[in-house]
Amino acid sequence: MTSAAHHDNPDDHTAAGSPPHGETMQALLLGTEAAQLLEISRNHPGRDIARLVGDPLIDRMSHLTGLDIWVGDNSLATHPVNDGASRFLAALLQAVLVGDYTASEHDRAHVARLVRNPGWAPVIAGPALVTGVDDNGDTCPLPEAFTSWLHRMFRQASDAQQAAVNEVLGQLPQVLRQLGLSPERELGGITIFDLP
Repeated sequence: MTSAAHHDNPDDHTAAGSPPHGETMQALLLGTEAAQLLEISRNHPGRDIARLVGDPLIDRMSHLTGLDIWVGDNSLATHPVNDGASRFLAALLQAVLVGDYTASEHDRAHVARLVRNPGWAPVIAGPALVTGVDDNGDTCPLPEAFTSWLHRMFRQASDAQQAAVNEVLGQLPQVLRQLGLSPERELGGITIFDLP
């Protein structure tokens, strides 16, 4: 099971003087239905984090330098397992192991120890929020290593989805023939093309 490292309030760990880049910063919400990039407060992220994870008390999971995953303090007891977030964390840790995510040797060794432990599995319950964290423990924008990996992952998922659609569309004329229909007549007005 994944559990948070400790109770924390990110408002206690926010860079003083804050933002040359505005009042908000981007974070990734791993909801129970979908994931989305959204903006949270740079000056008082704790309020947004608590609201988004659905718990006034929040916990921080820190498996990688520069990255925090925030969950509700009682999420394992009060929420169902968030399969999407759990798979997301597993994919992130696997990317670190195979070198698809730029990480330090220390982070790779930490992830390898986690994965080798037979009693550990990446389980997140309820919604989770991914933010950056700086060397002082201050909540900050998502790190470049994470956003680069995230964009590559979304691009690969989109390419796989497009390939599946193309395969189905390529089989459609044969399916129509098997049903005794004329593909030329049924598909006559439809133009099929690949999107970039």
